[in-house]
Amino acid sequence: MGVGALGRDVTGRAGRGFLSANEALVVRYESLDAQTREDLRISLAFLPMPVDVATVAGLRLSEFTFHTRDVEVAFDPAAVLASAATGPLLDQAGMLIGRIGGWPEAPATCVGDPFPICERR
Repeated sequence: MGVGALGRDVTGRAGRGFLSANEALVVRYESLDAQTREDLRISLAFLPMPVDVATVAGLRLSEFTFHTRDVEVAFDPAAVLASAATGPLLDQAGMLIGRIGGWPEAPATCVGDPFPICERR
């Protein structure tokens, strides 16, 4: 039996698979050396340009946090987001909110790291 982000039991094959897959991903992130974490860029279909490992890990944290709460609320209607994750989630909110308005098709310049602000050409 696994334990969810808020310490609740996660039962069933899907719950155990969710936890083991997430743990395997965290182990892979942690196995990257500092230079690789700094230099590696990852292309995601919903972002206009490749992003660094920290951004991808932050997006995964978001998915893990929200979907863990989705599962836990089925057993406890008062379940909340893991408090340790809310700060990082707020830090990336600007990038995700920007996606709602669409990305520029061909940015002329992008300023900022890891969440660039791009101007349209």
